[in-house]
Amino acid sequence: LCLPCTAMLTWAIASVTGTSNAPYFLCAVMYFALRMTIVPTRATISDDKFDHSNNSNNNSKTNQADDDDSASSATTYIVGSVTTVVHLVLFLFLPALFYVAIHHRTVASSFGLSNVLLLVTVPLLLTMFL
Repeated sequence: LCLPCTAMLTWAIASVTGTSNAPYFLCAVMYFALRMTIVPTRATISDDKFDHSNNSNNNSKTNQADDDDSASSATTYIVGSVTTVVHLVLFLFLPALFYVAIHHRTVASSFGLSNVLLLVTVPLLLTMFL
């Protein structure tokens, strides 16, 4: 869900401001989207709470204690580790690749290389603040 939203926001910003600055806006939008989704948040509903294998004759206090133990031992996060890694890799390299795709004729100049270097190092520095 995060990637289609960032693509649509970047397209909207690029249509208003022009495509020459679109990689920088992509980097900013992806940073805020990544910042909102990468924070480890525990899921409020897990499969353990809906496990109907427990005997229904048990005391409700015992079931509540079991739910607390299962929630502390196996935490379920909203965003999985694979999704987090995919978002991080795309955040690190997609703005630079997007810049190369737009400005492929002028990338060999010193100004183009400095922009590609900027679009690679800024996300690396921003990941330290996640």
